[in-house]
Amino acid sequence: MTSFDFAPLLAPGLPPPASKWTGFAKYNFTGGHNDADHVPVDELLKAATDVLAREGRNLATYGLASGNLKRRGARPKYIYTIPTVQNPTGTIMSETRRHELLRLAAAHGVPIFEDDCYADLIWDGRRPPALYAMSRHGGVIHIGSFSKSIAPALRVGYIVAEWDVLARMLALKNDAGSGALEQMVLGEFCAPHFDAHVPRLTRGLRAKLETLMDALNEHFGTAAEFDDPKGGIFLWVKLPDAVDTQKLFQPALVAGVAINPGAEWSTDPGHGKSRTRLCFANPSHETIRAGVATLAEVCRREFGVPDRIANVAQRARA
Repeated sequence: MTSFDFAPLLAPGLPPPASKWTGFAKYNFTGGHNDADHVPVDELLKAATDVLAREGRNLATYGLASGNLKRRGARPKYIYTIPTVQNPTGTIMSETRRHELLRLAAAHGVPIFEDDCYADLIWDGRRPPALYAMSRHGGVIHIGSFSKSIAPALRVGYIVAEWDVLARMLALKNDAGSGALEQMVLGEFCAPHFDAHVPRLTRGLRAKLETLMDALNEHFGTAAEFDDPKGGIFLWVKLPDAVDTQKLFQPALVAGVAINPGAEWSTDPGHGKSRTRLCFANPSHETIRAGVATLAEVCRREFGVPDRIANVAQRARA
Protein backbone atom coordinates (compact mmCIF):
# COMPACT_ATOMS: atom_id res chain seq x y z
CA MET A 1 0.00 0.00 0.00
CA THR A 2 1.48 3.34 -1.07
CA SER A 3 1.37 6.43 1.06
CA PHE A 4 -1.22 9.09 0.25
CA ASP A 5 0.26 11.84 -1.96
CA PHE A 6 -0.72 15.27 -0.70
CA ALA A 7 1.39 17.15 -3.29
CA PRO A 8 -1.36 17.45 -5.98
CA LEU A 9 -3.59 19.14 -3.42
CA LEU A 10 -1.16 21.94 -2.69
CA ALA A 11 -1.45 25.34 -4.34
CA PRO A 12 1.30 26.22 -6.84
CA GLY A 13 3.98 28.70 -5.88
CA LEU A 14 4.33 27.56 -2.28
CA PRO A 15 7.80 27.50 -0.69
CA PRO A 16 9.76 24.26 -1.12
CA PRO A 17 9.31 21.67 1.61
CA ALA A 18 11.41 21.96 4.71
CA SER A 19 14.42 19.71 5.04
CA LYS A 20 14.32 17.02 7.69
CA TRP A 21 16.00 18.19 10.86
CA THR A 22 19.49 16.72 11.22
CA GLY A 23 20.83 19.17 13.77
CA PHE A 24 22.39 22.58 13.46
CA ALA A 25 25.10 23.30 10.89
CA LYS A 26 28.66 23.08 12.18
CA TYR A 27 28.97 26.86 11.81
CA ASN A 28 25.50 28.22 12.45
CA PHE A 29 25.01 31.95 11.86
CA THR A 30 21.23 31.75 11.39
CA GLY A 31 18.21 32.29 13.58
CA GLY A 32 18.05 34.37 16.72
CA HIS A 33 19.83 32.02 19.09
CA ASN A 34 21.59 33.58 22.02
CA ASP A 35 24.76 32.94 23.98
CA ALA A 36 24.41 29.73 25.99
CA ASP A 37 27.08 30.84 28.46
CA HIS A 38 24.97 33.85 29.42
CA VAL A 39 21.68 32.10 30.12
CA PRO A 40 21.24 32.77 33.86
CA VAL A 41 20.64 29.11 34.67
CA ASP A 42 21.19 29.22 38.43
CA GLU A 43 18.95 32.22 38.96
CA LEU A 44 16.25 30.80 36.69
CA LEU A 45 16.46 27.47 38.51
CA LYS A 46 15.92 29.17 41.84
CA ALA A 47 13.07 31.24 40.40
CA ALA A 48 11.43 28.10 39.00
CA THR A 49 11.80 26.26 42.31
CA ASP A 50 10.38 29.15 44.31
CA VAL A 51 7.42 29.76 42.02
CA LEU A 52 6.58 26.05 41.75
CA ALA A 53 6.61 25.72 45.52
CA ARG A 54 4.24 28.67 45.82
CA GLU A 55 2.02 28.29 42.72
CA GLY A 56 2.41 24.66 41.66
CA ARG A 57 -1.13 23.52 42.44
CA ASN A 58 -2.57 26.46 40.52
CA LEU A 59 -1.05 25.06 37.31
CA ALA A 60 -4.11 22.82 37.15
CA THR A 61 -6.11 25.69 35.63
CA TYR A 62 -5.94 27.60 32.32
CA GLY A 63 -5.76 31.39 32.23
CA LEU A 64 -3.61 31.59 35.33
CA ALA A 65 -1.47 34.49 34.14
CA SER A 66 -4.11 36.36 32.18
CA GLY A 67 -4.59 38.88 34.96
CA ASN A 68 -1.05 39.38 36.29
CA LEU A 69 0.83 46.07 3.40
CA LYS A 70 0.36 48.81 -2.17
CA ARG A 71 -2.61 49.07 -4.31
CA ARG A 72 -3.36 52.58 -5.63
CA GLY A 73 -5.77 54.31 -3.34
CA ALA A 74 -5.43 51.67 -0.62
CA ARG A 75 -5.13 52.89 2.95
CA PRO A 76 -2.32 51.39 5.02
CA LYS A 77 -3.39 49.46 8.09
CA TYR A 78 -0.45 50.27 10.36
CA ILE A 79 3.27 51.07 10.49
CA TYR A 80 5.50 48.25 11.73
CA THR A 81 8.94 49.23 12.96
CA ILE A 82 11.86 47.98 15.05
CA PRO A 83 13.19 51.41 16.04
CA THR A 84 15.72 50.25 18.62
CA VAL A 85 18.46 47.85 17.42
CA GLN A 86 16.70 47.11 14.15
CA ASN A 87 16.83 43.60 12.70
CA PRO A 88 19.04 43.02 10.71
CA THR A 89 21.03 46.27 10.65
CA GLY A 90 21.41 46.88 14.39
CA THR A 91 20.66 50.59 13.92
CA ILE A 92 18.82 52.82 16.39
CA MET A 93 16.27 55.36 15.19
CA SER A 94 17.05 58.88 16.40
CA GLU A 95 14.59 60.74 18.58
CA THR A 96 14.07 63.25 15.75
CA ARG A 97 13.01 60.49 13.38
CA ARG A 98 10.83 58.99 16.08
CA HIS A 99 8.94 62.29 16.35
CA GLU A 100 8.67 62.42 12.55
CA LEU A 101 7.29 58.88 12.49
CA LEU A 102 4.69 59.75 15.12
CA ARG A 103 3.65 62.82 13.12
CA LEU A 104 3.42 60.70 9.95
CA ALA A 105 1.24 58.13 11.66
CA ALA A 106 -1.05 60.84 13.04
CA ALA A 107 -1.33 62.57 9.65
CA HIS A 108 -2.43 59.32 7.97
CA GLY A 109 -4.55 58.13 10.89
CA VAL A 110 -2.74 54.80 11.30
CA PRO A 111 -1.29 53.17 14.40
CA ILE A 112 2.34 52.18 14.93
CA PHE A 113 3.30 48.64 15.86
CA GLU A 114 6.56 49.05 17.80
CA ASP A 115 8.63 45.86 18.07
CA ASP A 116 11.12 46.51 20.85
CA CYS A 117 12.45 42.99 21.44
CA TYR A 118 16.15 43.91 21.04
CA ALA A 119 16.09 47.18 22.97
CA ASP A 120 17.78 45.75 26.06
CA LEU A 121 20.82 44.63 24.05
CA ILE A 122 22.48 48.02 23.52
CA TRP A 123 26.20 48.14 24.13
CA ASP A 124 26.20 51.34 26.18
CA GLY A 125 22.91 50.55 27.89
CA ARG A 126 21.35 53.88 26.90
CA ARG A 127 18.11 53.04 25.18
CA PRO A 128 16.07 55.90 23.67
CA PRO A 129 12.49 56.52 24.74
CA ALA A 130 10.00 54.12 23.25
CA LEU A 131 7.56 55.43 20.65
CA TYR A 132 4.80 54.38 23.02
CA ALA A 133 6.18 56.67 25.71
CA MET A 134 6.68 59.54 23.23
CA SER A 135 3.18 59.38 21.79
CA ARG A 136 0.85 61.98 23.30
CA HIS A 137 -2.34 60.68 21.75
CA GLY A 138 -1.93 56.92 21.91
CA GLY A 139 -1.89 55.04 18.64
CA VAL A 140 1.19 52.97 19.45
CA ILE A 141 1.14 49.25 20.24
CA HIS A 142 4.39 48.34 21.97
CA ILE A 143 5.65 44.77 22.16
CA GLY A 144 8.72 43.29 23.79
CA SER A 145 10.20 39.90 24.52
CA PHE A 146 12.42 38.09 26.98
CA SER A 147 13.61 35.72 24.20
CA LYS A 148 16.59 37.92 23.35
CA SER A 149 17.45 39.25 26.78
CA ILE A 150 17.19 35.99 28.74
CA ALA A 151 16.54 32.83 26.70
CA PRO A 152 14.85 32.21 23.30
CA ALA A 153 13.36 28.92 24.46
CA LEU A 154 11.26 30.72 27.06
CA ARG A 155 9.11 32.25 24.27
CA VAL A 156 7.61 34.89 26.52
CA GLY A 157 6.76 38.38 25.34
CA TYR A 158 4.44 41.20 26.30
CA ILE A 159 2.23 43.91 24.83
CA VAL A 160 1.77 47.46 26.11
CA ALA A 161 -1.30 49.17 24.64
CA GLU A 162 -4.49 50.91 25.59
CA TRP A 163 -7.15 48.64 27.02
CA ASP A 164 -9.52 49.05 24.05
CA VAL A 165 -6.82 47.48 21.85
CA LEU A 166 -5.87 44.78 24.33
CA ALA A 167 -9.52 43.84 24.78
CA ARG A 168 -9.87 43.16 21.06
CA MET A 169 -6.65 41.14 21.03
CA LEU A 170 -7.80 38.99 23.91
CA ALA A 171 -11.05 38.25 22.09
CA LEU A 172 -9.03 36.84 19.16
CA LYS A 173 -6.81 34.54 21.22
CA ASN A 174 -7.27 30.88 20.37
CA ASP A 175 -4.30 29.17 22.05
CA ALA A 176 -5.94 28.65 25.46
CA GLY A 177 -3.39 31.01 26.97
CA SER A 178 0.37 31.28 26.93
CA GLY A 179 2.55 29.31 29.30
CA ALA A 180 1.87 30.47 32.83
CA LEU A 181 4.83 28.70 34.38
CA GLU A 182 7.33 30.51 32.15
CA GLN A 183 5.69 33.81 32.98
CA MET A 184 5.79 33.17 36.70
CA VAL A 185 9.44 32.05 36.59
CA LEU A 186 10.34 35.26 34.74
CA GLY A 187 8.35 37.30 37.21
CA GLU A 188 10.31 35.68 40.01
CA PHE A 189 13.66 36.15 38.22
CA CYS A 190 13.41 39.65 36.81
CA ALA A 191 12.97 41.80 39.89
CA PRO A 192 16.16 40.68 41.67
CA HIS A 193 18.35 39.68 38.70
CA PHE A 194 17.41 41.33 35.36
CA ASP A 195 19.30 44.61 35.84
CA ALA A 196 22.53 42.77 36.66
CA HIS A 197 22.06 40.05 34.01
CA VAL A 198 21.65 42.31 30.96
CA PRO A 199 25.04 44.11 31.22
CA ARG A 200 26.81 40.76 31.54
CA LEU A 201 24.96 39.49 28.48
CA THR A 202 25.70 42.56 26.36
CA ARG A 203 29.41 42.43 27.27
CA GLY A 204 29.53 38.82 26.10
CA LEU A 205 27.64 39.62 22.90
CA ARG A 206 29.87 42.60 22.14
CA ALA A 207 32.96 40.42 22.52
CA LYS A 208 31.57 37.90 20.02
CA LEU A 209 30.71 40.71 17.60
CA GLU A 210 34.30 41.92 17.81
CA THR A 211 35.46 38.38 16.98
CA LEU A 212 33.10 38.21 14.00
CA MET A 213 34.15 41.60 12.61
CA ASP A 214 37.83 40.75 13.07
CA ALA A 215 37.34 37.41 11.30
CA LEU A 216 35.53 39.05 8.39
CA ASN A 217 38.27 41.66 8.05
CA GLU A 218 40.91 38.94 8.17
CA HIS A 219 39.36 36.53 5.68
CA PHE A 220 37.40 38.87 3.38
CA GLY A 221 39.26 42.17 3.69
CA THR A 222 37.40 44.92 1.85
CA ALA A 223 35.21 42.31 0.12
CA ALA A 224 32.94 42.37 3.18
CA GLU A 225 31.34 45.67 4.14
CA PHE A 226 29.44 46.27 7.35
CA ASP A 227 28.66 48.90 9.93
CA ASP A 228 29.33 48.34 13.60
CA PRO A 229 25.83 47.77 15.02
CA LYS A 230 24.69 49.58 18.15
CA GLY A 231 23.64 46.36 19.82
CA GLY A 232 21.76 43.12 19.30
CA ILE A 233 22.78 39.72 17.97
CA PHE A 234 23.08 40.25 14.19
CA LEU A 235 25.65 41.69 11.74
CA TRP A 236 24.31 42.84 8.33
CA VAL A 237 27.11 42.13 5.83
CA LYS A 238 27.42 43.38 2.24
CA LEU A 239 29.51 41.14 -0.05
CA PRO A 240 30.60 42.11 -3.60
CA ASP A 241 27.82 42.43 -6.18
CA ALA A 242 29.00 39.24 -7.88
CA VAL A 243 27.86 37.26 -4.85
CA ASP A 244 24.25 36.10 -4.72
CA THR A 245 23.68 34.96 -1.15
CA GLN A 246 20.61 32.93 -2.18
CA LYS A 247 22.94 30.90 -4.43
CA LEU A 248 25.62 30.92 -1.75
CA PHE A 249 23.31 29.40 0.83
CA GLN A 250 23.37 25.76 -0.34
CA PRO A 251 27.13 25.33 -1.03
CA ALA A 252 27.84 27.10 2.24
CA LEU A 253 25.52 24.72 4.06
CA VAL A 254 27.22 21.72 2.44
CA ALA A 255 30.47 23.08 3.86
CA GLY A 256 28.83 23.34 7.29
CA VAL A 257 28.06 27.06 7.33
CA ALA A 258 24.45 28.21 7.78
CA ILE A 259 23.66 31.80 6.78
CA ASN A 260 20.55 33.90 6.25
CA PRO A 261 20.46 35.27 2.65
CA GLY A 262 19.85 38.98 2.56
CA ALA A 263 16.79 38.80 0.30
CA GLU A 264 14.93 37.27 3.25
CA TRP A 265 15.46 40.48 5.20
CA SER A 266 14.83 43.18 2.60
CA THR A 267 11.71 44.40 0.81
CA ASP A 268 13.96 45.04 -2.22
CA PRO A 269 15.41 41.72 -3.48
CA GLY A 270 18.07 43.61 -5.44
CA HIS A 271 19.27 45.33 -2.27
CA GLY A 272 19.44 42.06 -0.38
CA LYS A 273 21.00 40.00 -3.19
CA SER A 274 24.61 40.32 -2.04
CA ARG A 275 23.87 40.76 1.64
CA THR A 276 23.61 38.29 4.48
CA ARG A 277 22.54 38.40 8.10
CA LEU A 278 24.91 36.67 10.48
CA CYS A 279 23.86 35.83 14.02
CA PHE A 280 26.90 35.91 16.29
CA ALA A 281 25.33 35.32 19.67
CA ASN A 282 25.24 31.55 19.93
CA PRO A 283 28.46 30.21 18.31
CA SER A 284 31.66 30.26 20.32
CA HIS A 285 34.55 32.57 19.43
CA GLU A 286 36.42 29.61 17.93
CA THR A 287 33.36 28.57 15.88
CA ILE A 288 32.92 32.13 14.60
CA ARG A 289 36.53 32.29 13.39
CA ALA A 290 36.45 28.84 11.76
CA GLY A 291 33.01 29.46 10.25
CA VAL A 292 34.03 32.74 8.64
CA ALA A 293 37.18 31.14 7.25
CA THR A 294 35.11 28.34 5.73
CA LEU A 295 32.56 30.82 4.34
CA ALA A 296 35.36 32.78 2.68
CA GLU A 297 36.64 29.61 1.01
CA VAL A 298 33.16 28.84 -0.34
CA CYS A 299 32.71 32.41 -1.61
CA ARG A 300 36.04 32.29 -3.44
CA ARG A 301 35.25 28.92 -4.98
CA GLU A 302 31.71 29.82 -6.04
CA PHE A 303 32.02 33.53 -6.92
CA GLY A 304 35.74 34.34 -7.07
CA VAL A 305 35.64 36.62 -4.05
CA PRO A 306 37.54 37.40 -1.99
CA ASP A 307 40.53 37.16 -4.34
CA ARG A 308 42.60 35.76 -1.51
CA ILE A 309 41.75 34.00 1.71
CA ALA A 310 42.92 35.75 4.83
CA ASN A 311 45.82 38.07 5.39
CA VAL A 312 47.42 36.11 8.18
CA ALA A 313 50.67 35.62 6.25
CA GLN A 314 50.84 39.27 5.28
CA ARG A 315 50.34 40.28 8.88
CA ALA A 316 53.01 37.85 10.00
CA ARG A 317 55.53 39.36 7.56
CA ALA A 318 54.64 42.93 8.46
